[in-house]
Amino acid sequence: DTHLVQRTAPNLGYALCIRRVKGDALAKRSLAHWKVAMNGAEPIRASTVTEFSARFASCGFESRAWAPVFGLAENCLYCCGRAEETVILQVDRACLGVGDKPMPQTGPIQTSILEACGHYILPESSTSQMVKIVHNETCEELPDGTVGEIWVCGPSVAGGYWQLEDLSTDTFRARIKSTTNPTDAPHLRSGDLGFIWERRLYIVGRIKDVLTIKGRTLHAHDIEVCAERGGEGFLRPGCCAAIPITAEGGEDTLVIMSEIRPEASTNPADLEQNLRGVVSEISESEGVRPSAIVLITARSILKTTSGKLRRREMRQAYAQLVLGERPAEKWQFLIPESAVVHVWKDTMPLPAPARKAPEPAAAASRLAAPAAPASAYKTVPPQAGGREDFSAIFRHGSGDHYTPVQLSFTGKFEENAKRFGARRLYSWMRGDCSEEASLSFAELREQACNLCVALRQKWGANTGDRVMLVYPPGLDFLVAFFGAQYAAVIAVPYYPPIMPTSPMPSAGAKKLLADGLEKLSRISQSCSPILFLSTKVCAALQHRPPRPPRRCLCVGRCPRSPPHGLTAPTPTHP
Repeated sequence: DTHLVQRTAPNLGYALCIRRVKGDALAKRSLAHWKVAMNGAEPIRASTVTEFSARFASCGFESRAWAPVFGLAENCLYCCGRAEETVILQVDRACLGVGDKPMPQTGPIQTSILEACGHYILPESSTSQMVKIVHNETCEELPDGTVGEIWVCGPSVAGGYWQLEDLSTDTFRARIKSTTNPTDAPHLRSGDLGFIWERRLYIVGRIKDVLTIKGRTLHAHDIEVCAERGGEGFLRPGCCAAIPITAEGGEDTLVIMSEIRPEASTNPADLEQNLRGVVSEISESEGVRPSAIVLITARSILKTTSGKLRRREMRQAYAQLVLGERPAEKWQFLIPESAVVHVWKDTMPLPAPARKAPEPAAAASRLAAPAAPASAYKTVPPQAGGREDFSAIFRHGSGDHYTPVQLSFTGKFEENAKRFGARRLYSWMRGDCSEEASLSFAELREQACNLCVALRQKWGANTGDRVMLVYPPGLDFLVAFFGAQYAAVIAVPYYPPIMPTSPMPSAGAKKLLADGLEKLSRISQSCSPILFLSTKVCAALQHRPPRPPRRCLCVGRCPRSPPHGLTAPTPTHP
């Protein structure tokens, strides 16, 4: 009773104790007098809380001593939290965008799980302040269980930032739209995203750290946790940053910059093997694949004085180190060039698992036939008008031997189609893992050849022309892609914009659709396709872009027979 102790540390402090205190050092510790263990200042990881409680239970530490707290410097620190048994909710990562309702859960979680720690909100009578969840764009208060921006109101809120009047007005004097009480006091906008459930605040990320990759709303912190989990024993914990980088075409891609442990091997083979685990974990947990990973030496990553990642500056550092935006002087590099250990890009294939090492061609196309000798193939001769004689692609006889133009891909597929015929090549699975549709070698070849005939003879495609494939995932895309290869045109795939499912879509759904259509328009302008191929659903988008494409053809299920009036010659195989 005379040795009551309260301690406060960020999550990384407790994680450091887990890594460092072991063996004899653990046996010498007595923590029975530790009554309040405040955890705040950065995102709280549920795994750290549970591991710390288990590790130090033998030393007398009680899990009820935990006090997850949420505070802001702009609010003179404390906002909510108290000492209690930590309450951890498992929510669907796919439901963490503004306006989404992760709670109450209406069914089993379909994607990956986020474990969020609750911060108890004390009554207003005790703290004289209120914590609310508000839509960051409409400024409307949201009901419990709905994700939005965290706003705080009370006498502890500061007056503003020194000599930054405009920023102070936006941050400290926000007002909730209300028809019942228009004289509500001004609120502080935290910039954090979260939701309230059963009087507890659950924080899911920061607005400025939200990434939209391939139509998915992701949080940088969650991706960093996945990367560290995939690179356990290789990457330094708390020293990994997930940042968005705009690629050619205007689409954001995911880039990881992380420190490696000082004792980690820098052998290229070991680095690639460790990176394979990082990429695999991110892909499986978050549904996206990094476009690049930059490994740097320990204590090189950019952080604030309080230990928080400076992600905005990390984007600038990536541009300096990788994208060629070099400063005039060496001292102007945010991260020294000498700190870079390894740069991996998605165009550089990672090594295959040790138990299986397929040939690169087989891994790329899932076809294992040996390549035919180069001397067996000839180029299709052009006609006088500069147009290729498409019928010659399948012609064989009189000493002249013609096969599909794209020999490295379709030539091998021709061999496999002849060899395997009716054997199933691709299956499309439903969510319950039952098969919805399939394609055999022969079916895929037949439909691809029919589409090839249509592209060249009906729609006038020439070798090297660009054709955009606006398809959702499925077998239709595969047929269209193979058909483009047979026709010797350049396929430009694009994932169709997400169409709102509700007749009265939310503002977020409308923005997501508008962004997707704008990217589609920019890519179309950049690659100048002669036509678009799509499904019936996606073809409806041709009326929506601000700059409609020249031609949008809806092929639906790709043709099982040649277009009317056209005949595909019976091909021969080498």
